[in-house]
Amino acid sequence: MNNDDRIRRAMQNHEIPKELEPENIAKMLKERNIKRNINISKRARITRYTATAAACVLLVTGVLSVYGHNRNGLKDDGLNPIHSSQSTDTESTNTLGNYMAGAQSYNEIYDAITKSYKQQQKKQKRSGGIAGFFNSIFGSKDYEENLDGVASKAASSAETDFAANDTMAGAEAEIEETTTNGEGDFSNTITQVQGVEEADIIKTDGKNIFYTVGENLYAVSVKDGVFGELQSYKINGNVISMFLVNGKIVLIYSVYPEYVAYDSEYRTYDRYHVPSNSGTGVLTFNFNDNKLNLESSYIQDGNYSDSRMIGNTLYLISNKYNMKVGLIDGADDIQAYIPSYTCKEESCFIEPNDILLPSNWKDQYIGLNYAIISGININDMSEPVSIKALADYSGQLYCSLNNIYITNSIYENNASRTNITRLAIDNGNIKPMATGKVNGYVLNQFSMDEYNGYFRIATTIERWSESSNTFLESEVVSFSRNELSNSVYVLNEKLEVVGSVGDFGKSESIKSVNFAGDIAYVVTYFQTDPLFAIDLSNPTSPKILGELKITGYSSYMHSWSDGLLLGFGVDADESGFEKGVKLVMFNVFDNGDLKENGIYQINSESLGRSYVYSQAVYDHKQLMIDPEKNIIGFPVYTDSYNYYFLFKYENGEFTNIGYIDNDNDFRIYFDRAVYIGDYVYIFSSEYAISASINDMTEIDKIYLD
Repeated sequence: MNNDDRIRRAMQNHEIPKELEPENIAKMLKERNIKRNINISKRARITRYTATAAACVLLVTGVLSVYGHNRNGLKDDGLNPIHSSQSTDTESTNTLGNYMAGAQSYNEIYDAITKSYKQQQKKQKRSGGIAGFFNSIFGSKDYEENLDGVASKAASSAETDFAANDTMAGAEAEIEETTTNGEGDFSNTITQVQGVEEADIIKTDGKNIFYTVGENLYAVSVKDGVFGELQSYKINGNVISMFLVNGKIVLIYSVYPEYVAYDSEYRTYDRYHVPSNSGTGVLTFNFNDNKLNLESSYIQDGNYSDSRMIGNTLYLISNKYNMKVGLIDGADDIQAYIPSYTCKEESCFIEPNDILLPSNWKDQYIGLNYAIISGININDMSEPVSIKALADYSGQLYCSLNNIYITNSIYENNASRTNITRLAIDNGNIKPMATGKVNGYVLNQFSMDEYNGYFRIATTIERWSESSNTFLESEVVSFSRNELSNSVYVLNEKLEVVGSVGDFGKSESIKSVNFAGDIAYVVTYFQTDPLFAIDLSNPTSPKILGELKITGYSSYMHSWSDGLLLGFGVDADESGFEKGVKLVMFNVFDNGDLKENGIYQINSESLGRSYVYSQAVYDHKQLMIDPEKNIIGFPVYTDSYNYYFLFKYENGEFTNIGYIDNDNDFRIYFDRAVYIGDYVYIFSSEYAISASINDMTEIDKIYLD
C-alpha cells in the first residue's frame, strides 16, 4: 500500500469526534463554562482555523498513526536484527534519546523546538513531503499574521468550573485493598499487577454500583438482585473512566476544548468551530446518604492516555499535541508550547526542570507532543505531588508498584523500534531512571512485565522497503512492508538488553501476551493462532519451549489456575476468515507440551446471524473473569440481537450458563457487568438488568436517566 492509499484510508476510516459533529457544537458552546486561569502576564493566544483545518487535524492523527513517523529522525543507527535465542543487544543508552535531565529554561525548550521546525521546513521546502503538506494547510506564522479576516489575539482568563469543596488535607496511610468490604464476594476490574488498580467505567463496593456513560456518573445501591434508587451527576465533559478507593470515587474525564470561530473569504460554509485546547480532568466524589457529593477537582493539559492507582496516589498520563509550532510568537509565549496543570485552583505551567528533553532531538515535522505524567494524592488534589513531561514522546504504559515504563514506537532505517523510559514512583513522586531501546513495536500493556529486577517486553518487528511516489504534486517516500517477525527481550534496571529470543511467528504479528513468572505465553496470528511458551528463567538466555497452532486467535489471556490459561478472542477458519468469538482453555502444565483443553465458539453458524463479534476482543475490560467464582462473562453483538453471555468451566469443558439479550432493540449494546454474591448486574447506555448468576434468569431492570 503506497502513501496515497494510506492517507485515503486514514481520511475514510478516521472517526470524527462527536464534539465536532455540527449538532453537538452548539450544545457544547452553550454548556461549556470551564475556563482556564492562566497565571501569566502574557496575553493568551487564540489561533483561528478554517473547517479544513479541523478535518486536517483528524487527518494528521490518522496519517501519523499510519506512517508511525519517527520524530527522532530516520537516520539513527538501528539495532542489529536478532536471529537467535542467544543474541543480545548491547547498544549504548547514550544514543537512545535519554530523558534523564530536565531543561534549564523555557528558552532551551523553545530553541530546540524552533530549530527543529526551521530545519525541517527548509529541508522540505523544495520537495514538499509531510512537513510541506502540513505547512500548506496550517501555514507559517508570517502567513497566519497576514491572512485577511483574522481577528486580533485576545487574552483569556476565568475561574475553573469545579472549585475544590471541603477538600481533605493531608495524606492518609496507603490502603492495601481498595475494593473490598465486609463480604468481599463481588467482582473487580481486571488488573495486570497486584496492588496496582486500573480504571474502568464500572465499579462496585459490594453494596453499590457506579457506572459512567457520556457526561454522567450513576450510582445505585443493590441487594439480592434488586436495584435501589438511582442517583446521577452530570459533568461538563466526557467521562472516560474511574477508580473506587476506600469509598471515594475518582472520576477521570475529558475537558471540553475551547472553541474559537474563524471567518475567511475562502470559506463556503456559514460557521465552523475547531478546538484550540483540550485537557484531562479528575473529580473526586463521596457517596453518602445515597447522594453523590463532589469533593475536589484537578485538570492537566492533553488528551487522556492512561492511569493507575496505588493506595491513595493516582498516576495520570495525558498526551498534549501542538501542531502550531510555526505560530509561536517567541520564547515568552510559553502557553503556546508548554503544558499547564491545576495548581491551587489556578493554572500553572510545568517548570523547565520537570520537562524532560531527548538528548538526540532531531529534525521532525512541524508538530510537538508531550507525555505528561502526574502523581496526585486523591485526598489533596490542590496540586500534584510531582509532575513530569516527556517532550516528543507518547506510547503504551506498564506500571508496577515501583516503576512506570512508557514506550514510544517509532520507525527508523525502515524498521520499527521502541524507545523505553523507566520512571521510579513513590507516593506520587516521579523520578526518571533509565532509557533503552528494542526492535519492534509494542501491542499493549500486557506485552510488558517487571519480574525479579528485570523488565521483559514482547514486540512485533516490521521491516519496510522504500519507494517514491507523488502526493499533492510533491515527491513523497512510500513504504511497503516486506517482513514480519516477533521477539521477547529481557532488560536490566538500566534498560540494557541482557537476553532475547527472536524470529518466531514469522509473517505474523503478536495478538496477546501473558507473562507468568518465568514463562511468557505469546500468541501470534495471520491465519492460525500459534501459542508460544518461552522460558525466561535464565534472563540472559531465553528459549522457546513449545508451540501450539489452532484456528483463530486469542486477543487476551488470563491465568485461570495452575496449569490452565484462559484465552478469549476471535473464531476463524483455517483460511483466516473471522466468524465470531471463542473461548479456549490452554493446558500449560508442561510448558513444552501445550494442549487445548476445551473450546467454545460463538459464531454466525451457531447464532444464525450474518455477523458476530464482541468489542471485548479489543477492550479486555469488557470481560468479567473470576476463576474462583468460576464465571466468564462478555457481550456479543450481531446484525440484530445483542447479548451478554455467562460461562463456566469445569471437567475440561465450557458451559453456557445463559444470556441476556436486548429484545431486538438496536440501540442497546451491553457494555459492562459486575457480580455481587449470586447476582450479575449488566449495564448498557440505556438501562441495567440484574440476573441470577446460576441461570441468567432476569430479576430486575432499571432505566438510566
